[in-house]
Amino acid sequence: MRFVIIAAILSAALVSGKTEEVRKSSGSVRVLQCAGKVERGPTVEAVGARAGPAHGLADDLRGALEQLTVELGLQGRVCFAGARNQDQVAEELRAASLFLLPSVAEALPVVLMEAGAVGLPVVCTDVGSVRELVQDGVSGFVVPPRDVEQMSSALERLLLNPGDWPAYGRAGRAHIERHYDIEALNDRLEALCRELAGPRR
Repeated sequence: MRFVIIAAILSAALVSGKTEEVRKSSGSVRVLQCAGKVERGPTVEAVGARAGPAHGLADDLRGALEQLTVELGLQGRVCFAGARNQDQVAEELRAASLFLLPSVAEALPVVLMEAGAVGLPVVCTDVGSVRELVQDGVSGFVVPPRDVEQMSSALERLLLNPGDWPAYGRAGRAHIERHYDIEALNDRLEALCRELAGPRR
């Protein structure tokens, strides 16, 4: 069976183009290291976000990651898809099996909402407000940042148990719909505004 894992690989600190900096601090590097450790040999499609002036992977960052791909023997298993617009991201997510977010820093990543909304099991790092979006062990797995061993272990667990994916997916979608549906949020905001405004006189 061919598994496709969508991995978001933006790390704003890496636009400097220093290869060694890429190796030390990039969540992108951990995608590749993780792929190398997973025995099932999944296909990883790395989707870049706005990391450079062309709104894709900066050439220096992409070059460093492609070099590491060769060093790890992952040719043919990793595809650097580049930047995607909103419709393309949705299409990529619907075609994927799993979603991996290896960030070393985040706030409230919208991409996790998108992955949850289409019912993808998720492996992500415990940064920012990620736990507000992903329920560890329920809709996916939340692992320590920079911990390739735990990331690959969580990914391996999912790959070995594809029968569990629908349950993870349903849980993730239900959580996003319950807490982040735009219509529901607007209703709550409107109610709050009315409450704060008080009764009309």
